[in-house]
Amino acid sequence: MTITSNCTSLMKKKSPAAVHVDGTARPQLVNKKDNPILYKILAFGSCLLFVLISDLAKVVLAGILRPKLTEKILVRVSRVSGIIILIFSAVLFYGALTY
Repeated sequence: MTITSNCTSLMKKKSPAAVHVDGTARPQLVNKKDNPILYKILAFGSCLLFVLISDLAKVVLAGILRPKLTEKILVRVSRVSGIIILIFSAVLFYGALTY
């Protein structure tokens, strides 16, 4: 059985050739087995897009947080992040030993 999805008005306007008479279209699925090159391209592109969006968010948030950061707060954040890194390191080390 073929899977179909209802189309939005934007889809009907932008791609009328892909829309059936009843207003549905077949989704195009990409999997690793059938099309490995396209799958790798899409996976790599998704990772790049995620990194780009997270970097842009960091830039925007840095501009907002800069005036609010004092030396006391930076020292506290540094200590807390150090403790978190030590905890994660211990958990990873324990996991490596027991695996």
